[in-house]
Amino acid sequence: MRKVLVSLMVLSLVPALATAAVTNPEGFEGYALTTDWNPTLAVEGWNIVKMYGVDDGQLASIVDDGGTQILDINSQGGYGMVGSPMWDADGPPDSAAAVTKSGFDIKPISHSMGNQFVAKFARHPDTNPWYQCTWEVGIRVGKWSDFGTPYGPLVEGTSEPNGTYVYLRTWVGPEETYTETPIPGYGVGEFIIPHAVIAPDVIPEWYTVEIEEDNVLSKTRARMYLRGGTPSTWTDWMDHNAAVTYAGTEGQVFGWMGGQMQMDNWYIESEGGPAGNPGDANNDDVVSADDYGSVQLNFGATGAVNIPGDANLDGVVSADDYGSVQVYFGTVYGAGGASVPEPATMLLLGAGSLLLLKRKRKS
Repeated sequence: MRKVLVSLMVLSLVPALATAAVTNPEGFEGYALTTDWNPTLAVEGWNIVKMYGVDDGQLASIVDDGGTQILDINSQGGYGMVGSPMWDADGPPDSAAAVTKSGFDIKPISHSMGNQFVAKFARHPDTNPWYQCTWEVGIRVGKWSDFGTPYGPLVEGTSEPNGTYVYLRTWVGPEETYTETPIPGYGVGEFIIPHAVIAPDVIPEWYTVEIEEDNVLSKTRARMYLRGGTPSTWTDWMDHNAAVTYAGTEGQVFGWMGGQMQMDNWYIESEGGPAGNPGDANNDDVVSADDYGSVQLNFGATGAVNIPGDANLDGVVSADDYGSVQVYFGTVYGAGGASVPEPATMLLLGAGSLLLLKRKRKS
């Protein structure tokens, strides 16, 4: 009997495991390998141009990286490269989910102008200028006025870099007003880009950048860590302008890049389903036994309202969520209104019927 119960619990967890999915990936696998990639936004969804038309080493290339294709940006001999917008992301509207997740992988390789490096990216609506963003994330080494603020840390009284600044900035509107915070793990004395004099032994590595937007509270947070390693601490939640909702299917990414870097795996996706369905921990519009499984699977998680497992919509997956599932058990949200069992619930009922039949035959 214990084996049967364990099997039924595993079956009830399967739908919860399948709830997270990348909906809008860009892995550069669909392009021909080229050492001079000149994309157009309308045709390919990307637009990257050389600043001031300077040709020295400025190339956007699609290259092979151990069997996977990546984007290589090389402006080390010139002023940099810019895309406004850079990527037509066509992300989901805020109304689609409680949380919008964005991210990409980046490998900083070398500086521009001798000791400068800039890689900054911002998500903004199609109809707004790039600075009216729900997030801007960036990596800065040194100071070069053409790249604009913010700047990386400097050796006092010189223009030499003294570390790496990685940051999150959000637009709070209605004018060019920002909030800004450092992304944990970087700062004075931390170098992730090789420098011939200051940090000659640094080996370029891939980093993962993640951004979450809380569409209920209009807040954003971000983090950056070694790809494949333990995720680092998030920034605090930062306010972003509630008027920016990405209504409809829109959302572009601005980019400003100086130095050499490689990028891969861009995405914007929804998580959590529309907010406001008490008891529905796995966000499938039905409160059933599957939701107990979702609470168990995500127990201890924290974040925006209605993250997976958050049945009582308080942003924390705890024992209280089991109670919320119990209170609302059988509720069906959305159109239709009929309370029908979910597929995993049907499996439970069917397995229970088989057990009863088996017991009846024995008696």
